[in-house]
Amino acid sequence: MATRLYVGNLADETTEQDLEQLFRVYGKISSVEVIGALGGGGSGFGFVEMHSAEAARKAVQELKGRPLHNHFLVVNETSVLEEEVV
Repeated sequence: MATRLYVGNLADETTEQDLEQLFRVYGKISSVEVIGALGGGGSGFGFVEMHSAEAARKAVQELKGRPLHNHFLVVNETSVLEEEVV
């Protein structure tokens, strides 16, 4: 089951390719999305979806607080609300 990770405190110059390169060391990636800073300036954020929950946990452990473009990354597993279909 895929696990979605929040990646925060991204520098303006951080690209989806940067995140893909950083996270693929830990396992197969389903998708990467970078969202610029809201309101201009400051830090951006993004999401990385990994195929394996185990790989995602390892990535969180290893990458939380790691510098990328002079910004220290915030990496957390996201909580997804699932709707039950009746």
